[in-house]
Amino acid sequence: MTPEIATFLIPRNMRELGYEEKDYIAKYDDVVCKASASIAIKGDAEFFYLIGEPLGVTISSVFGVYDLSDTGINKQQHIHQGKIILQNNTLQTMQIKFIHVIPKNK
Repeated sequence: MTPEIATFLIPRNMRELGYEEKDYIAKYDDVVCKASASIAIKGDAEFFYLIGEPLGVTISSVFGVYDLSDTGINKQQHIHQGKIILQNNTLQTMQIKFIHVIPKNK
């Protein structure tokens, strides 16, 4: 997903959930994942919009799975929530970029 698409979708998606623009914070996250490593992110009430199309990474959450190398996945999930697992399947350190949306307490 491009940053432009994410910034178009975020206000619409948040409005559908009952949040106006003043009711959430959107920030850019750049997660560094070492070679062959796995990272768990706790994002229970938060949303993570994957930016770009990173190769060699598996991202899974309650929303679904993103893994371009898995031909069995018929829908690559770019928006994640809940416990998110990032798995670097390469022998190189990777940067995985998200727009991280955090609703404020109402």
